[in-house]
Amino acid sequence: TNLEGRRLSFYQLFTNKNYTLEVPIIQRDYAQGRKSTFEVRELFLDALHDYLEENKPNRDLDFVYGSTEQEEEIEKFIPLDGQQRLTTLFLLHWYLSILSSNFDELKEVMSIENKSKFTYLTRTSSTEFCDALLNNKLDFDKLLKSDKNENNSLSKTIKDAGWFFLSWENDPTIQSMLTMLDSIHNKFNNYPHFYKRLVETVKSIITFLYLDLGEFKLTEDL
Repeated sequence: TNLEGRRLSFYQLFTNKNYTLEVPIIQRDYAQGRKSTFEVRELFLDALHDYLEENKPNRDLDFVYGSTEQEEEIEKFIPLDGQQRLTTLFLLHWYLSILSSNFDELKEVMSIENKSKFTYLTRTSSTEFCDALLNNKLDFDKLLKSDKNENNSLSKTIKDAGWFFLSWENDPTIQSMLTMLDSIHNKFNNYPHFYKRLVETVKSIITFLYLDLGEFKLTEDL
């Protein structure tokens, strides 16, 4: 079979496709935000930043493999690869939507009945945290001060919020997401105009080649 990916942006998974994206239980935790992966994280965020700054369409982030499942009205996209990049993009959309006062628009696209359409099934807490992000916008003008030698004002403010459960701090995916959000905040806080570029659907800037394995009758043992 000639494997040809369909080019899509993260946002188009939820607009054009109207998918719910579920990171399956078998996947590992989100790791791009681990303290130990500082360089990977910085390089990836630098690339995203450069693409948005250049504002040229179709900067592909390689393939994202997955399969789709129909569950009553809902069509689910289950990534088997690319979950790390997808999660970082989810966090970047959330962050820039608040920064640019477009949170309500993002929430409309990304959630259904107050549940996030981007969700992690690795742990219940991860699912709850994704839901909570899309139900709570922060006031970025009122972030707590960072701890000494740490650029952690955003994660500190989130952990301090009434909706954040202390038990969530034990979830490695959430820890990783919080670290990533701090990195995003430090790199993107002066770029509210990047949001519109990120969600542009006619000439999408940050795209990937999306392969639905089901369509190719392939199994996970690819």
